Amino acid sequence: MKASTLISINDISVDYEIASGGGILKKAYLRAIQDISFVIKEGDTWSVVGESGSGKSTLAMALIGLITLSDGTINYNFNDQKITISSKKGKRKGMKSLWRKIGIVFQDPFSALDPRILIKDIISEPFIGHKIGKKTEVMKRIEKLLPLVGLRAEYLEYFPDQLSGGLRQRVSIARALINEPEFIIFDEPTSSLDVSLQAQILNLIKSIQRSTKLTYLFITHNLMVARYISENIIVMYLGNILEKGKTADIFEKPLHPYTQLLMASIPLPEPGYELKKPSAERVTQGSGITIPNGCVFHDRCPVATPYCGWTPDELITIIANELYNLTGERGISAEIISETSFDIHVVNGNIISEVKDIISRNSKFFKTFREGGNVFHIELFIPWKPRMIKVDEYREVKCILLDKEFK
Repeated sequence: MKASTLISINDISVDYEIASGGGILKKAYLRAIQDISFVIKEGDTWSVVGESGSGKSTLAMALIGLITLSDGTINYNFNDQKITISSKKGKRKGMKSLWRKIGIVFQDPFSALDPRILIKDIISEPFIGHKIGKKTEVMKRIEKLLPLVGLRAEYLEYFPDQLSGGLRQRVSIARALINEPEFIIFDEPTSSLDVSLQAQILNLIKSIQRSTKLTYLFITHNLMVARYISENIIVMYLGNILEKGKTADIFEKPLHPYTQLLMASIPLPEPGYELKKPSAERVTQGSGITIPNGCVFHDRCPVATPYCGWTPDELITIIANELYNLTGERGISAEIISETSFDIHVVNGNIISEVKDIISRNSKFFKTFREGGNVFHIELFIPWKPRMIKVDEYREVKCILLDKEFK
């Protein structure tokens, strides 16, 4: 029997305001996640991986309804209630019911628990806050939870600073479970714990899922944690999903160049083993304030094509940096003509041959270029708009090299 859909995420985007405007200043926004879509079925465990700034925690906040969507909708199909949140004004009804159905375990068990409150009150707080029942009822629930999360009854009268990091995280898990949710988000739940405690907490989380049939979403930097805990995985970069599918398939054969680089970064416990260095010719980090043309990973990709999305700004920077490394001076100015064309003006005529060599060396990114004295006019290829390509029933990847229409 196939599991039914619990949560359906449909083309959601989230913008953060980074400049409020006023006077001559304009409002500015950072697009934290863009056009995210996937389906979470009952009993699934998903992991979301990617480097810092990829949008993992923003996605988690969007799923729990703590931030407003800029675009898209999220549909929740809980056992006794259906809830939809949307980017449209007024489409945030049922948020209290949503928060009752979703639990969250935060990264740092030391800052996630109020140091002035007893453990029993920390665990019962969501139950009391949602007015689910009386204090006598919450104590019955806590008594049932204690053996499930591996806590002794005496700890209920302790304050958080009297417990170790591992025990505090067990308290956080108990608090997430107290309202009997259907979905739990774990935001880096083991990153602040030592290795032995990490294993204990991960085993505990898996054990709870076997007992309760809960649905999980894990946010993690640790690829091996994702491999151990989840059946499905999402790879994010600069707010975009670049690859998603079954965890075993992605670890066995990563398709996107970024996923391949991530997998190559996993250290192996073998004497003499050395990590393979990425073969990317250029390694830069996008800001996220403006989403790059074409593929968001193109400026770091070792196999990028001229159609992957190069902009005049990027190539001007490349030419200027290469010239500086070669001669110790910039020696050029640039004029952007359009989104796909620009002029390089050689200020110092003594270095025109060096500029010509650099432009020739990068010519694979240019549709055409022509020289006129000390001015080079460069036309770029029109970027190919990347899209999620369905590889099989579970696997999707966003890369034009795998797009049959592009080929």
